[in-house]
Amino acid sequence: MPRDRLVLKFGGAALRSPGRVARAADRIRRLQDAGVQVVAVVSAPGRSTDRLLHRVRQVEGVRGADVGATALRRREQDRLLATGEIQASALLALALLERGVRGRGLSGPEAGLYLHQGRLEVDPEALDQLLASGWVPVVAGFQARGPGGELRTLERGGSDLTAVVLAEGLGAQECCLVKDVSGVFPRDPGQDARRSRPTHPFPRLSAQKLLELAQGGARVVQVAAAKRALQGGVRLRVHHFRSPALDPGGTVVTAPPHRGIPARREVS
Repeated sequence: MPRDRLVLKFGGAALRSPGRVARAADRIRRLQDAGVQVVAVVSAPGRSTDRLLHRVRQVEGVRGADVGATALRRREQDRLLATGEIQASALLALALLERGVRGRGLSGPEAGLYLHQGRLEVDPEALDQLLASGWVPVVAGFQARGPGGELRTLERGGSDLTAVVLAEGLGAQECCLVKDVSGVFPRDPGQDARRSRPTHPFPRLSAQKLLELAQGGARVVQVAAAKRALQGGVRLRVHHFRSPALDPGGTVVTAPPHRGIPARREVS
């Protein structure tokens, strides 16, 4: 692999406003200028998915539907819910183009993501080709190609899982989860602030410990993503969207190398 690779996942809060989209694009540009191949993954901005779910509940009125009708409703709901991430992907790609960076928005299926017996996998060929040609793929998270080629959405928080799977499949040195917190905390920092008890994020954490925290109710990283990072030996970093592009700090989460894969070199 000729250059460092980094998967950079932007949470909904990190893309909530045009200014935050611009900040995300600036981060990617600085990393690319430093010689890093970046793959961006995006969540729907703000509470877009919640608003779409609310609209689904407003229009659904089917009662006692048969299995076939339920499957049809699932198909249309998936197509609707996926639009939040697709919009975010296009907007970030446009912001990159404005900065002279070759950004290209991709849906989950276009990026090679697919579900195999319920497990998210990736065929990296399309992304490898884009990276080799100097593009920055901007992948819509939370979605993949399902059985029969249909679009399927993942569990809530599924963009975290998208990023981890891409990092594993592409051999990335690190998978950064860019959120509205400065790392993984031992306790809810909001509750501690109300009690005037300062809380600081872990500087480093094992993947096993991250999984235990996620299973115990910590919401910073999706449980499925934490489990996949542990299984796949993917190095994570959780940091704030306002942190410096080349020295983001945050919490570094390390996992044992998987199937003989060498330990990943840190991207600073």
